[in-house]
Amino acid sequence: KDLLESGLGEFVTEPPPPLFRAAMGRTFERPHGRWSPFIRGDLRPADDPVARPSVYLYPRPGDLTVPRWLWEAEAVRYGIRGEALADAYRRAAVESPPYLRTMPREAFQSAWGLYATAEVFRAGELREVDRGFGWRVQELCAFAALIVDIGMHDRGWSYRQAIDAFLEMTPVPEVAAEEVILRSIAEPARDASSALALLRIRRQRRTIEDLLGDEFRPEEFHRALLTGGPVPMSEVNGRIESWLAKRAIDSRR
Repeated sequence: KDLLESGLGEFVTEPPPPLFRAAMGRTFERPHGRWSPFIRGDLRPADDPVARPSVYLYPRPGDLTVPRWLWEAEAVRYGIRGEALADAYRRAAVESPPYLRTMPREAFQSAWGLYATAEVFRAGELREVDRGFGWRVQELCAFAALIVDIGMHDRGWSYRQAIDAFLEMTPVPEVAAEEVILRSIAEPARDASSALALLRIRRQRRTIEDLLGDEFRPEEFHRALLTGGPVPMSEVNGRIESWLAKRAIDSRR
């Protein structure tokens, strides 16, 4: 937790306090389709009935669905700087309509988790002994999930073909690939949305970097992107445009 909290003020300006809970867990305690050791939990603090803080589930020894090299990257993805931070902004958005504060926006939240992990790694704060193998596999799995989703639901791939393709593209165990494929069968496009939303966030950042040049500050961009909590990806452009307009007005004062 200390690693996840360190440097949060440099990562995003004036962040609301994120919630983070830790608990021991076993394989069967993870919801169906979740092969990650870090999941969003259903803990509901008494002072916030709609809060869903991240829950750290430490896998039992010998759990082949959770590669050891992925643990730290997943801690960031779902923890203080990742989805827990997005959830903190959701809880802080007291002026947002109730449906925005209570409904999950999985494309935004999962893409932010992937984006945040990459940013933490580039800042040199991810202490993986394998030099970032874990976070690279995170993104690889997101895009592999996109490919197999299209393969099954548009190209007619069989269950076995989808598993074989996922295993060919990623280094994860077969049991993990099976859960990704089953989730894609049950909820088409759910996993595919993570990769697409991640590309959109990064394209948005490149656009702002080109526009602001030397005045670009990543922590300000992060706050602008997150303020108000997770939203449908179709509303992200409008959120950033509003931030730019307000920024321009403030600079003229």
